[in-house]
Amino acid sequence: MKKLFLLATFAIHSFSLILALEQSIKQTQSSAPSKRYNLFFIGESCAGKTTLMQHLCLLSDKFFIPKFTTTRAQRLDDDPSLFEFVTVEQYLKSRAAREFIFEIDDNITYYGYKKNNWHSCNKHALLYGSPYCIEQSKKIENALLILIEADKEKGFAARQDPSEIQEKRRKINKQFSEQFFKNNDFRQKMDFIHYNTFGDPTASADQLLHALQEQFLYN
Repeated sequence: MKKLFLLATFAIHSFSLILALEQSIKQTQSSAPSKRYNLFFIGESCAGKTTLMQHLCLLSDKFFIPKFTTTRAQRLDDDPSLFEFVTVEQYLKSRAAREFIFEIDDNITYYGYKKNNWHSCNKHALLYGSPYCIEQSKKIENALLILIEADKEKGFAARQDPSEIQEKRRKINKQFSEQFFKNNDFRQKMDFIHYNTFGDPTASADQLLHALQEQFLYN
């Protein structure tokens, strides 16, 4: 009787473990999209690209933001979990070792995504794009180019950078706007254009999420 009791207990325990494992697998499969997209967020400085990306991750577990390696100076509002700040020497060393899968060259600063960061998760990747790298971005499998437009003055007010930095960014924005963002040929290369409202970032991200779901992500 004692052996039968032990066997029965073992069987019940084993069955419970199998059920728990099956449930875990189902949850993992439900959070992983059937088709993994790479969403490039392109827009002027202070358009709210990072905020939108962060709120998309809060709204859905099917997104993640790979760490972005850059040689630019760290800002006060930068999330250290999203960026890897390196020297030019360190960046070039990583490039020589072929660690990058995608790079952005704006003739000022080095930016890139390392392979181990990009492929660390089987979810839709939310990525920083650049108007200088449109054709390069389109070569990435399942790439979506999303232009983010906004009232940049509200973005500048929210960031509260020193006036000299704001003026520098305004000049860059003006250059980008005239060269790229107001250009119809450039705009036609975008897969989607979203106007970001700063009053409620969650509502703006939710609006973008539903539009992407309808047109791309779950078709």
